Amino acid sequence: PRIGALHIRDGQVHAAIAGLQADFAVTLNTEDPAPGSGDDPALLAEARGTYAALPIAARFRGGAVLNLRDADRPWPVDLQLTNGPTRVTARGTVRDPVKLAGADVRLEVRTPDMALLSPLIGVPITRTPPFQASGRLDYRAGSFRFTDVQGRVGSSDIAGAYTVSTGARTVFTADLRSRQVDLADLGGLIGGTPGRAGEAGQTAEQRREIARRAASPRLLPTTAISVPSLKKANMHVRYRADAIRGEGMPFDGLELVLDIEDGVIRLHPGKFRVGRGEIAADATLTPQPNGAVRAAADIALRRMDISRLMQAAGAGGAGTLGGTGRIESTGRSLSELLGNGDGGLTIVSVGGNLSALLADLSGLEFGKALLSALGVPDRTEIECLIGDFGLTNGALRVNTLLLDTDSHVVTGSGVAGLGREVLDLRLRTDSKRFSIGSLPTSIAITGSFKNPSIAPEAGELAARAGAAVGLGVLFAPLALLPTIQLGVGENSQCERLTQRTGSR
Repeated sequence: PRIGALHIRDGQVHAAIAGLQADFAVTLNTEDPAPGSGDDPALLAEARGTYAALPIAARFRGGAVLNLRDADRPWPVDLQLTNGPTRVTARGTVRDPVKLAGADVRLEVRTPDMALLSPLIGVPITRTPPFQASGRLDYRAGSFRFTDVQGRVGSSDIAGAYTVSTGARTVFTADLRSRQVDLADLGGLIGGTPGRAGEAGQTAEQRREIARRAASPRLLPTTAISVPSLKKANMHVRYRADAIRGEGMPFDGLELVLDIEDGVIRLHPGKFRVGRGEIAADATLTPQPNGAVRAAADIALRRMDISRLMQAAGAGGAGTLGGTGRIESTGRSLSELLGNGDGGLTIVSVGGNLSALLADLSGLEFGKALLSALGVPDRTEIECLIGDFGLTNGALRVNTLLLDTDSHVVTGSGVAGLGREVLDLRLRTDSKRFSIGSLPTSIAITGSFKNPSIAPEAGELAARAGAAVGLGVLFAPLALLPTIQLGVGENSQCERLTQRTGSR
């Protein structure tokens, strides 16, 4: 016989799942309709307990239980859930609830950190600033899809779609875009503390972490990469930011394609747009049995607009900056990977204005101090910049550094320790037009990455007194120039300098 109505009173379900650190009870009831309405009793469910070691409370109101058998009759859904500080609401209808098909559900999510969503969706997510988003939720062919998403993470907007596919292995796919992004909001991607002080919705612990980051003498993140988490799901993420926030920011946009399969991370590529050019990187990180990762990355600077770099520093100019780099390493964090790295970097620049380039690359105040210490006019024009650096066990050593301007030549030497984040660099300036007031000037750049300092080289006065021997000392570092593969495509001035030096 056909059942006309089904009533439930104080149904009880208890769930304890050690792997999810979950222990909660669910109470089931039906709610009788208003007299004369003709509606069937609606299903009510309430849950309380813990999930992912955090308090959980949920209230669900659906349609009539017996209507679950009618695939042509939309079944109403109204869910409100809290898990710790995370808030989730879902409202709408499902046409075939038994198969989770034909959903028309609006989902809203608020959480101070997207990493808190990992236990709810079964996918490892990096730490973020406060996140809120809303969109359309449906289910099709074994996949939950969160589409038409609009939201914010920290002070950055975020839009696009997420998909979580269930099966033998969970697969997470995201195609996302920001009109404007603050790079501080993405700090969790490299193991850093994401966000900025004072952002709305931060927890007390997030505020403490940001304060510790600001007070730390270290710049590079030391948080270990969680290798076991990487193996929990395969992930495919595409992200594009049309603009990057920040005063004096030289980057115009960001694009990345990230795949994680069986724990192996592939970035192919990650790009920062700089005017009409870009900085691009292709990288692979492979988990090792000891919990570390083996990393290999290729970096390319392609026709980066010096005018765009200088615009960020409040000046004008022209020219391009290009180059290539390579790093291989093994470590547990970004700091360890750089501190153990081997490889090299070559950069070439043609044209532009010296003051703006240095001010933008090294920080406005630091750049001004550097120019003053070098004794170079602050509006001299760049004719050629060549830098060749070798990386051995985390020590980035200057093989060749030459800055050729219309009035001076600057050469460099020294090393930067990426592991300890220390600087020990020397820069020497020689005038192209000899006079008593244009004797060579040498400075030392020391200190840490976070707090560099500039000072005259020790014994500088004595060195200057004997420097009138001429510019012959300049040509020792230039001897390496012919061995450098420039590969910028618009480096005729540098090519002529290289050929001239090679013929000496």
